[in-house]
Amino acid sequence: MSQCFQFKQFTVHQDRCGMKVGTDGVLLGAWAEGGKHILDIGTGTGLIALMLAQRCPEAEITGVELDEQASLQAQENVTMSTFAQQVKIENMPIQQFSKQQLLHSHFNAIVSNPPFYHSLKSKSNERTMARHTETLTFKELFQAVNLLLAPNGCFSTVIPTEELDTFMIEACIYGLFVSRLVMVKTVETKKPKRCLISFVKQKPLRFKTEEVTIKNAKGEYTPWYVQLTGDFYLK
Repeated sequence: MSQCFQFKQFTVHQDRCGMKVGTDGVLLGAWAEGGKHILDIGTGTGLIALMLAQRCPEAEITGVELDEQASLQAQENVTMSTFAQQVKIENMPIQQFSKQQLLHSHFNAIVSNPPFYHSLKSKSNERTMARHTETLTFKELFQAVNLLLAPNGCFSTVIPTEELDTFMIEACIYGLFVSRLVMVKTVETKKPKRCLISFVKQKPLRFKTEEVTIKNAKGEYTPWYVQLTGDFYLK
């Protein structure tokens, strides 16, 4: 796998990060709700924070990352970009960050590509940390979101389809309601593999749900995917 990934307006170096640039992160960065003050929980390489900086030129963005090497690389990726004045990287657990920020600020947009695997651990400690719920459980994630999200804010995330029911139950426990849900198929003949989902604190009268596909039967990217990601990919 390449040690760097070139986008239209920034480059993501990833040789020191457990989680590399992937479809989940790109989808979330292009789809998530933006805002004036944005928090990226588990920022990794800084990919999603940089995508949101590109999409929201007036935003102030904070990326929080537990792993020291990943946070250093995220900071380097930010520093080398044109968005260095917009994005700040913090190296600490989100649980610690939540305690520090509780009396100071609320974010009107929070994003996270959270760890979700419970088994099949990687031999790489960094990759294990990035992919497993042992370092950030769904409960701890929603505790942080509940504390840090502004009353009219929005939390956007991407999760595997098989985790959706468990995830939504945990959200309900912490007073969060679904506002948007997109079931994403990799190809038309397969069942949805991942979900893009947004939560708010005020129960909406209704929420939008749709099913989309990344590639058609010919292996070509669909118009939905091209339109969503077109401002980022070189091709």
